Amino acid sequence: YRALLATVYTVAKSLLDPEVPANAGYYRTLHITAPPGCVVGPTPPAAVGCRSISATVLGDVIANALSQAMPDKALAASGPHHLYVLAGTDARTGAYFVDYETLAGGMGARASRDGVDGVRVHASGSSNLPVEAVEHAYPFRVERYALWNASGGAGKYRGGMGVMRDYRVLGDGIVVSLSSERQHVAANGMQGGGAGACGAFILNPDTPQERKLPSAAGEVVLPRGSVLRICTPGGGGYGNPAERNSAASERDAREERVSREIGGAICK
Repeated sequence: YRALLATVYTVAKSLLDPEVPANAGYYRTLHITAPPGCVVGPTPPAAVGCRSISATVLGDVIANALSQAMPDKALAASGPHHLYVLAGTDARTGAYFVDYETLAGGMGARASRDGVDGVRVHASGSSNLPVEAVEHAYPFRVERYALWNASGGAGKYRGGMGVMRDYRVLGDGIVVSLSSERQHVAANGMQGGGAGACGAFILNPDTPQERKLPSAAGEVVLPRGSVLRICTPGGGGYGNPAERNSAASERDAREERVSREIGGAICK
């Protein structure tokens, strides 16, 4: 329930008045109800370990409602982070390790500006884990870490791009557990804008052994030498793509920033 409160307070503040102090006086202006047992009002023994991912989708619901009342501050749907936990024994030390990571998605476009690329959206936030830290601490090699081209939804203002990250497994007996949102339902655009690309977990991409992994799974075995690719979802665009500024469109084409189809890109 605290995650629900944090999400409502944060999204409402960001759209209504980012400068208002975050204190009890502000909180008292908002009245929140959540029936016990619903997804935003869980009761024991409901699982809540990945609540931050659900909270980002809830943030889209709140932003969509406020956008209808304040079209000049409208915000299209966003791409939430993906969560994955890599674990096993590091042959270099003989010690068991757990690498708990989250990877940012793309923010939806606003009514007057493009979305933000590679960012934690709404009420979620954590620091970026640098490649050097991962490779030093764990038996992995990060072979790609980049903004995911063409993952942001097209529009007069484009949606923010998601992120792509590839891990090469350098040990035996390593497993991964996966959690995510927006791998099946994309972040919708607004006022004619295109949807962002759905996210994906892919094992051994661009090889004959390529396999798309479930959007949520526990202890998937990653053989030595295999590659795990994480693609996070992009944000939705705002407005008719035909109305985009010509200079911005040229830049988008040059930098491969906008989905080639309104439905979003495919994780490749």
